[in-house]
Amino acid sequence: MSPATLAWAQESGSSAEAPGFANEAPSPQLKETADAQASADTPAWDLQFGGYLRTKYSAVQNDPHYQLIGRRDGFSLADVALAVDGSLENGVGFNVVLEGAAGLPKGADNEDIELGTRLLDAFLSYAPHDLVRISVGQFKAPYDAETLQSTKDLLFVDRSVGNQGVSGLDGMPVMGLSQGRQVGLRLDSEPYYFFNDSQDAAPNGPALSYALAVTNGQKVNLRFNENDKMAYYGRLNLHWGDLIRVGGAGFYNERTLGAAPDRLNQKNVGWTGDLTVNAYGVSLLTNITQVEVTPAPELQAEQSRTARSLQAQIAYQEPFLGLQPAYRFAYYDPDINDDGSANVAYEALTYHTFGLNYNSPDYPVRILLNYTVTGEDIRSIDNNRFDALAQIVW
Repeated sequence: MSPATLAWAQESGSSAEAPGFANEAPSPQLKETADAQASADTPAWDLQFGGYLRTKYSAVQNDPHYQLIGRRDGFSLADVALAVDGSLENGVGFNVVLEGAAGLPKGADNEDIELGTRLLDAFLSYAPHDLVRISVGQFKAPYDAETLQSTKDLLFVDRSVGNQGVSGLDGMPVMGLSQGRQVGLRLDSEPYYFFNDSQDAAPNGPALSYALAVTNGQKVNLRFNENDKMAYYGRLNLHWGDLIRVGGAGFYNERTLGAAPDRLNQKNVGWTGDLTVNAYGVSLLTNITQVEVTPAPELQAEQSRTARSLQAQIAYQEPFLGLQPAYRFAYYDPDINDDGSANVAYEALTYHTFGLNYNSPDYPVRILLNYTVTGEDIRSIDNNRFDALAQIVW
């Protein structure tokens, strides 16, 4: 029987056999050898699974003059994340993170929020060296230090006002300065320790890490670019072991907003600097972030706007009970050139947050309690808030 006839007979279910092989089972030794060869040819993935769940309760003061502010106290799912990280010995890898409690606005002023599932991180990577990792997909833009912190490691229930802004249910709505996640190409590195005999040794002495990215310049989970221009990000960190990190970053992004035919161009340029310290139970983060938004030249009536945020936060992890008192000062001015006479929506905000955390020494469980005193430089709004959060990590 010809090879073609034999192949057709096998696919069609015929019992025809080549002469001399009828009713003969394959040798067990041959089968084991073939299985071993197939296993050797298949790359061995090192898979790591993880995630976290955070549930919170929030109570905001009821302002007597604004009917939305403070009228939605209660419980909510703050964050649910499912993550898988895979890597091969040759440096090829991937990372996928799903968010299971993403807020999807349904009504005006974000009054009604439906929870849904969406992608957070989804990228392929190749790391041939400690100083070179290439990633393509969706990832956090390498910009401000607070955004680059994992949500599960935050010292406070929410990120600072300058980072995430204010929703219409908590105060006068304003966007924050975080660049969030972007779709694009990234080149970055792990910290490289100059005087360690091996990069696998315990971190010690000075080190350097960096990140560069070219992205679409839009926020998370938007499939296409809004124009044919790219956004550019760059970040550089100087380390001293695990104790101190000094970092800085910048970005440039030409955006196109609105729906055709009424589309408007604007240029966004930003920079940030930060200091992180972790020593003897003390955690410190200070940073400054600034973004300048310049409208297209044809929009004569529109003025450039410069937004700036400052924050300093400190916490102390006592070594016996797992308690961690914390304090954060956060300042955010959405337009540092605005005196308030023309556009009071751009008033400066000053937030003081007092926290007490419980980090279980035996279980992956955290309890965070926050009280935030809010302040506005033009309008006085009664919107101080209390937040409590329970978190578990796996």
